[in-house]
Amino acid sequence: MGHVSGYVSNNTSLLLKVLDNCNNAIYSQNVGPFTTGTNLGIIYVTPSANGIITIKGKLLTCSVTNVVNGYAIIILNNWVHYAAADANGNFSTNYAICSSSSASVQITGVDATAQQQGNPATYTVTPPVTNVGNVSACGNSTTQY
Repeated sequence: MGHVSGYVSNNTSLLLKVLDNCNNAIYSQNVGPFTTGTNLGIIYVTPSANGIITIKGKLLTCSVTNVVNGYAIIILNNWVHYAAADANGNFSTNYAICSSSSASVQITGVDATAQQQGNPATYTVTPPVTNVGNVSACGNSTTQY
Protein backbone atom coordinates (compact mmCIF):
# COMPACT_ATOMS: atom_id res chain seq x y z
CA MET A 1 0.00 0.00 0.00
CA GLY A 2 1.30 3.41 -0.85
CA HIS A 3 0.35 7.04 -0.69
CA VAL A 4 1.35 9.84 -3.02
CA SER A 5 0.60 13.53 -2.79
CA GLY A 6 1.96 16.72 -4.23
CA TYR A 7 1.21 20.09 -5.70
CA VAL A 8 0.36 20.60 -9.37
CA SER A 9 -0.05 23.93 -11.12
CA ASN A 10 -3.61 24.91 -12.05
CA ASN A 11 -4.80 23.86 -15.51
CA THR A 12 -2.03 21.28 -15.92
CA SER A 13 -2.66 17.80 -17.27
CA LEU A 14 -0.61 14.91 -15.94
CA LEU A 15 -0.03 11.27 -16.77
CA LEU A 16 -0.14 9.23 -13.56
CA LYS A 17 1.86 6.00 -13.80
CA VAL A 18 2.53 3.29 -11.25
CA LEU A 19 5.66 1.29 -11.99
CA ASP A 20 6.60 -2.12 -10.66
CA ASN A 21 10.05 -2.89 -9.31
CA CYS A 22 11.24 -3.67 -12.86
CA ASN A 23 10.15 -0.23 -14.13
CA ASN A 24 7.15 -1.63 -16.04
CA ALA A 25 3.98 0.47 -16.00
CA ILE A 26 1.26 -1.51 -14.22
CA TYR A 27 -1.18 1.40 -14.08
CA SER A 28 -1.58 4.54 -16.18
CA GLN A 29 -4.19 7.31 -16.14
CA ASN A 30 -4.44 10.85 -17.51
CA VAL A 31 -5.45 13.26 -14.74
CA GLY A 32 -6.39 16.91 -14.82
CA PRO A 33 -6.39 19.65 -15.68
CA PHE A 34 -7.72 20.92 -12.37
CA THR A 35 -8.64 24.45 -11.36
CA THR A 36 -9.00 23.74 -7.62
CA GLY A 37 -7.55 21.31 -5.12
CA THR A 38 -8.65 17.82 -6.12
CA ASN A 39 -8.40 14.46 -4.40
CA LEU A 40 -8.20 11.59 -6.87
CA GLY A 41 -9.47 9.21 -4.21
CA ILE A 42 -8.27 5.67 -3.83
CA ILE A 43 -6.76 4.10 -6.92
CA TYR A 44 -6.46 0.33 -6.82
CA VAL A 45 -3.55 -1.22 -8.67
CA THR A 46 -3.03 -4.92 -9.26
CA PRO A 47 0.58 -5.69 -8.42
CA SER A 48 2.70 -7.47 -10.95
CA ALA A 49 3.49 -11.05 -9.95
CA ASN A 50 6.13 -11.16 -12.64
CA GLY A 51 9.61 -11.35 -11.23
CA ILE A 52 8.76 -12.53 -7.73
CA ILE A 53 10.63 -15.70 -6.81
CA THR A 54 10.87 -17.69 -3.60
CA ILE A 55 14.09 -19.33 -2.47
CA LYS A 56 13.65 -21.98 0.20
CA GLY A 57 15.40 -24.94 1.75
CA LYS A 58 16.34 -26.66 5.01
CA LEU A 59 19.41 -26.08 7.19
CA LEU A 60 21.18 -29.10 8.68
CA THR A 61 23.64 -29.25 11.57
CA CYS A 62 26.96 -31.13 11.64
CA SER A 63 24.99 -34.08 13.10
CA VAL A 64 22.66 -33.92 10.07
CA THR A 65 19.71 -32.80 12.21
CA ASN A 66 17.56 -29.70 11.71
CA VAL A 67 19.08 -26.36 12.67
CA VAL A 68 16.69 -24.88 15.24
CA ASN A 69 18.52 -21.59 15.79
CA GLY A 70 20.08 -20.34 12.60
CA TYR A 71 19.66 -18.64 9.28
CA ALA A 72 20.58 -18.80 5.62
CA ILE A 73 22.60 -16.07 3.93
CA ILE A 74 21.16 -15.87 0.43
CA ILE A 75 22.76 -13.85 -2.35
CA LEU A 76 20.99 -13.31 -5.67
CA ASN A 77 22.09 -10.65 -8.16
CA ASN A 78 24.18 -8.97 -5.43
CA TRP A 79 21.12 -8.68 -3.15
CA VAL A 80 21.70 -10.28 0.25
CA HIS A 81 18.86 -11.67 2.35
CA TYR A 82 19.09 -13.31 5.76
CA ALA A 83 16.33 -15.89 6.12
CA ALA A 84 15.73 -17.23 9.63
CA ALA A 85 15.27 -20.97 10.03
CA ASP A 86 12.16 -22.20 11.82
CA ALA A 87 12.18 -24.97 14.47
CA ASN A 88 12.42 -27.57 11.67
CA GLY A 89 15.35 -25.88 9.94
CA ASN A 90 13.21 -24.54 7.08
CA PHE A 91 13.99 -21.12 5.61
CA SER A 92 12.34 -19.07 2.88
CA THR A 93 12.69 -15.62 1.36
CA ASN A 94 11.36 -13.75 -1.66
CA TYR A 95 13.22 -11.78 -4.28
CA ALA A 96 12.01 -9.47 -7.01
CA ILE A 97 13.85 -10.12 -10.25
CA CYS A 98 13.36 -8.38 -13.57
CA SER A 99 15.02 -10.75 -15.98
CA SER A 100 13.73 -14.16 -16.96
CA SER A 101 17.25 -15.20 -17.92
CA SER A 102 18.82 -17.97 -15.90
CA ALA A 103 20.23 -16.88 -12.59
CA SER A 104 22.06 -18.54 -9.80
CA VAL A 105 21.79 -18.05 -6.07
CA GLN A 106 24.49 -18.54 -3.45
CA ILE A 107 23.46 -19.84 -0.02
CA THR A 108 25.45 -20.22 3.19
CA GLY A 109 23.84 -22.00 6.13
CA VAL A 110 24.52 -20.77 9.67
CA ASP A 111 23.90 -22.70 12.90
CA ALA A 112 23.95 -20.02 15.62
CA THR A 113 23.70 -22.53 18.48
CA ALA A 114 26.74 -24.56 17.42
CA GLN A 115 28.52 -21.47 16.07
CA GLN A 116 29.05 -23.18 12.72
CA GLN A 117 28.43 -22.27 9.13
CA GLY A 118 28.72 -24.20 5.91
CA ASN A 119 30.57 -23.32 2.76
CA PRO A 120 28.68 -21.19 0.24
CA ALA A 121 26.87 -23.34 -2.33
CA THR A 122 25.49 -22.21 -5.69
CA TYR A 123 22.10 -23.28 -7.04
CA THR A 124 20.22 -22.56 -10.27
CA VAL A 125 17.11 -20.42 -9.85
CA THR A 126 13.90 -21.81 -11.33
CA PRO A 127 10.97 -19.38 -10.91
CA PRO A 128 8.58 -19.06 -9.26
CA VAL A 129 9.86 -21.30 -6.42
CA THR A 130 13.37 -22.64 -6.07
CA ASN A 131 13.69 -25.33 -3.41
CA VAL A 132 17.40 -25.92 -2.86
CA GLY A 133 16.77 -28.82 -0.46
CA ASN A 134 19.21 -29.49 2.37
CA VAL A 135 21.90 -26.89 3.09
CA SER A 136 24.77 -27.69 5.44
CA ALA A 137 25.41 -25.27 8.29
CA CYS A 138 28.61 -27.05 9.27
CA GLY A 139 32.35 -26.93 8.75
CA ASN A 140 33.46 -23.41 9.60
CA SER A 141 33.47 -21.76 13.00
CA THR A 142 31.54 -18.52 13.21
CA THR A 143 33.37 -17.39 16.35
CA GLN A 144 36.00 -15.75 14.16
CA TYR A 145 33.42 -13.35 12.70
